[in-house]
Amino acid sequence: MREWINVSLEFVAPCAEENTLTMEWWYWVVAGIILTLMELVVPSFFILWFGLGAVLVGLLLLVAPEFPLTGQILLWTIASVTMTVLWFRFFQPPPE
Repeated sequence: MREWINVSLEFVAPCAEENTLTMEWWYWVVAGIILTLMELVVPSFFILWFGLGAVLVGLLLLVAPEFPLTGQILLWTIASVTMTVLWFRFFQPPPE
């Protein structure tokens, strides 16, 4: 179990401050591209919005690299859920 935790944390780079972790901007962009491509395999049309939310966070980190990890996760969650809700609210197929 301990090895799994160490391996999973290799994707998070240690920050200059002790006991602080930060994610690079391109991690979010790659995750967003992977999630968006998963939409081709899983035709549910909601994974796309989680991918676009990750790309949005990646672009924010490119501009503001000191944005905290908790804020990144919160922004990704809010952006993804908001885009998903807006999609299903405004672009539903007409009732038969």
